[in-house]
Amino acid sequence: CGAGTDPSVLKCRFADIRGNGIYVYSEASGTFSECESSGNADGIVVLYAGTDPTVKDCRIEKNIRGIVLSENAEGTFRNNTLAENEKGDWFIHDSSSPARIGNSPNTGNSAEQAQNAEKEQKKNAENETQRSWRPLEHLRLRWFR
Repeated sequence: CGAGTDPSVLKCRFADIRGNGIYVYSEASGTFSECESSGNADGIVVLYAGTDPTVKDCRIEKNIRGIVLSENAEGTFRNNTLAENEKGDWFIHDSSSPARIGNSPNTGNSAEQAQNAEKEQKKNAENETQRSWRPLEHLRLRWFR
């Protein structure tokens, strides 16, 4: 939801979406209760100053990233269960300041860990590419007349 909206969402399932399960931005608020966000790229994304949703009693699981807050976003996250999110559960960037109350897990910021993992993965891919393009020094060419 965006641009000043304030929906109430109860017992909805956001599943198997290539992008974001729940996406709240541009000074939107809204309340998400007893929802599930699973199998998505990001379970929940909250962006921009003035954006302040309430997410309570939800399951955020089996996404690539659990909950992502960026660009001074806020929000209240109460009694949610975060589990099996591939790169981590909480990604809190750029002075974002969510209230986290009674979540499982309730602490941690995986943003730095994820950035480091992505850098390492990119470095490994570059090394593999370099290995596959090494000169073929061990081969001798013969010229036939």
